[in-house]
Amino acid sequence: MYQCVPVYIELPAGHVAEEIDFSTVKISEVSGNPVNILPAVWSLGIVDHDNNGISDFRMDFYETELAEFISPGSNSLTVTGRMNDGVSFRGAGVVNIPGTSP
Repeated sequence: MYQCVPVYIELPAGHVAEEIDFSTVKISEVSGNPVNILPAVWSLGIVDHDNNGISDFRMDFYETELAEFISPGSNSLTVTGRMNDGVSFRGAGVVNIPGTSP
């Protein structure tokens, strides 16, 4: 069975997950390097994952697809996509991989 890496997305005020054109959502950069990694699964289940009062939705990416681009230590991930009305969004976060950095 494949392991997945969850990614939580917060949309700007006034937008909801149902407005996302999911066919456009991807990880577009890993640690500054361009990639094109599509989500394995996404959920319209809206939660406040980080308890900051802003709703988040979840997408999962296969760990095997990320493996060739990430290394032990901190790795920045950039997720991009568009809303159904054509408005683009972009967000970044850090995933920490256990182990010794090269």
